[in-house]
Amino acid sequence: METDKYSYMEDSAKAPSVSSWPTALASFIFSATTFCMTGLYSNVHWYIMRDHGRLREPELLQQVYPLLNMLGWLRVFFALCAILWAVWSLKGRPRWLSILALPVAVSAGLCSIIMT
Repeated sequence: METDKYSYMEDSAKAPSVSSWPTALASFIFSATTFCMTGLYSNVHWYIMRDHGRLREPELLQQVYPLLNMLGWLRVFFALCAILWAVWSLKGRPRWLSILALPVAVSAGLCSIIMT
């Protein structure tokens, strides 16, 4: 009888299992977006500005520099979101998915910082 009396406490003491799938997938998407924006930034900077005409006209420079600036800030923003969502996904189950998302997010963050 004593074991039945406290069996409900064991069940209620367990925290509900939260799925890490939504947050880990969001982290993967943010990481992929960061890598794509790094490629876009590289294409605009090296292939358009350097190789095609050297952009000596001030009107073109006034259009390209804000684009590069915005791509740089968005890249950092998405890298930070990827890292935050990967850390958040560590609270859920399955844990292996979170452990996979964290290095991908950190590499996206490092890539974003190094390319700046």
